[in-house]
Amino acid sequence: MSVATMLSRITGLIRQVAIAMVLGMTVFTSEYNIANNLPNMLYELIAGGILTTAFLPIYLAQLQKRGKAGAASYSSNILSIAGIALAVVALLATIFAPQVIFTQSFATPDLNVENAVFLFRFFAIQIVFYGIGAIINGLLNAHRRFLWPALGPVFNNVVLIITLFSYPLIMHIDPFVAKVWLAVGTTLGVVAMFAVQLPSLIKLKIPLRFRIDFKDPALKDTLKLALPVVVFIIMGIVGVSAMNAFSLAVAPNGVSTIQFANLWYMLPYGVIAVALSTALLTEMSRASAAEEWDNFRDSVRMGLRTTLFLILPLAAVIFTLSTQLAGIYHAGAFTAQDVASVARLLAMWCVALPFYASYMFIYRVFTARRDLIRFVIIDAVGRVLLVTLYGFFTTGYGLWDGIGLLGIPLSDTIIYALLCGVMLFVLHREIGAFGLTHIVIDGAKTLLAACIAIAPPLVLIQGGYLGKLLGGQIQGPLISLLIIAIFGIFSLILFYLVAKLFRVPETNMVKSILSRVTATLRRRS
Repeated sequence: MSVATMLSRITGLIRQVAIAMVLGMTVFTSEYNIANNLPNMLYELIAGGILTTAFLPIYLAQLQKRGKAGAASYSSNILSIAGIALAVVALLATIFAPQVIFTQSFATPDLNVENAVFLFRFFAIQIVFYGIGAIINGLLNAHRRFLWPALGPVFNNVVLIITLFSYPLIMHIDPFVAKVWLAVGTTLGVVAMFAVQLPSLIKLKIPLRFRIDFKDPALKDTLKLALPVVVFIIMGIVGVSAMNAFSLAVAPNGVSTIQFANLWYMLPYGVIAVALSTALLTEMSRASAAEEWDNFRDSVRMGLRTTLFLILPLAAVIFTLSTQLAGIYHAGAFTAQDVASVARLLAMWCVALPFYASYMFIYRVFTARRDLIRFVIIDAVGRVLLVTLYGFFTTGYGLWDGIGLLGIPLSDTIIYALLCGVMLFVLHREIGAFGLTHIVIDGAKTLLAACIAIAPPLVLIQGGYLGKLLGGQIQGPLISLLIIAIFGIFSLILFYLVAKLFRVPETNMVKSILSRVTATLRRRS
């Protein structure tokens, strides 16, 4: 699954590079990103809490209590209700597109968002495919079929890459047709992501049928579990909307700058933490349903330790190579000034990454326990503070000048660090001791090892020595890729050696993986 996720992220990077080359870091790119992100946000708002979070634990509970037939009946009910509800939402979103777009640009009400409205009317139908796809994803994960859900985004990315590279050719012929081409191609990518999961679902032979039963006790359990999740999602969407609005308030291309930096910021989380937490969610949900609390605590401990061990060095490497990572976009319409803007944002965001990854894993822990009320209340308070800090650090609210877009990652770091600390304390009180002291101590060792590992490349790059060595030729995608490959691999190897010297237990996991890979290669040879 991790390999599939990695492939998804690689094609996602190519997609983002294509956006940079073809569209640049422009106002139109910001409008495109706003319109393209909204269907996913609306799906999450309307049904995401039910389908992505509450569905899996309840389905597994139904499978255990009522058998395959009962679980299939429950799935059919959810599938039928969600399909109808999301279709209605998509229709209303298409009709009221200007009002929906305003939720992302309220801080600059005079901004011309005509292109965003036009594109969103094509994108709104994606809401249905996101929702139905989430149910299929949950069914496949429940039966430990992780490959095709993880590969779905790859097909989405490939379709969009083809669309983007075709866009300039069509643009020369007819700008309006080109805009329609971009809108339709982006939507077809989401359709492809949904469709590739169907063969795997068919192989499960789950007897799904159209069925609506609002009196189903399992549906009531789902809604009960989902209610706090919906609140959590609403507050998350409020945060994203505020981030977009305040980004546009300080820079017309603010949203596109955020998006380009966000790709690298979220890469370690998307490749490692999501795959890890998805797999452990299934195991924690099973342990919770069976009331096997020792196994549950073991999964929590392993998840937190592994998340920190894998995320901290990658965040450090991204911090060191932020200019080079942004430099990969430096082609076509993406300028050197754009590279500098994205790099500054990315470097500051890296500090927030370990807190964010740990916090989202804790969210999965509370989800598996089917007890989210306290988590959601604390999170809601944190999100309100986050939105307040977004405005304060970016615009200053008239009290001071603010620091522009850099206020976004600074706010994230403060709030996620605070929330992570509070939630760990609450979790410790709710499930008992899970080795938090050892997690913190080994996390500190991991952080120190990561800092030592990035010291040599940091001195060479930031001190200007690398530029002198290469005769000043450190710009461009190919040079950036070469520097990333050399110094990234060097830093990660050095990190492993230092962590092993510090006796961080997770190094044994890496050693075990390398041993299995070596043994496999020997057998094949």
